[in-house]
Amino acid sequence: MVEESHCAKIHCDKPGTYAKPLCYEHWRDFDRFYIHECDRCHRFHEMVGEFNEEDEPQLCFDCNRGDAVEVVAHGPVEHETRYLYILRLNNGKFYAGQTDDLEMRLREHQDGSSRSTAGKAGKLVWFERWYGNKKELDAEERELNRDAVRAPWSISRMVIEWQRPLRLVDLNELSVAPPGPTTN
Repeated sequence: MVEESHCAKIHCDKPGTYAKPLCYEHWRDFDRFYIHECDRCHRFHEMVGEFNEEDEPQLCFDCNRGDAVEVVAHGPVEHETRYLYILRLNNGKFYAGQTDDLEMRLREHQDGSSRSTAGKAGKLVWFERWYGNKKELDAEERELNRDAVRAPWSISRMVIEWQRPLRLVDLNELSVAPPGPTTN
């Protein structure tokens, strides 16, 4: 039986549970880094000032003032995984993008349903998982696209370095045969 409580966002009365402490609206705010979890009371709210050093607690307004507030017990809340990626288009140019579903986004690029690369079907040449701030991800994507136009050699070098370990592996040896009957 799941015990119902309220959303862990300060001043929200929508339902929440231990496993899913934020209502959908506030989980999206959390995932966009608009709200953060207070290290003292474990409620979610906008934080006071800029982020501090890693070892300093991030506090909500109430805890920062020293108010006595209810501590909210809940399970972990994690940001959605995003991917930053680079395609080499069939015209030789690079394209940088971001997504929360890399496989689906690559299919969109391949089938021409992405306006940004329609008719230039590209090949994935580099990617990384991104767990950081969405604004930082947006800035990194803009920087990669700027480099793709102004300094494509820097993108080429980055891709070559990223792919270097793959050249040491025989990818054909990594294919896995479907399970079949075993004979004893």
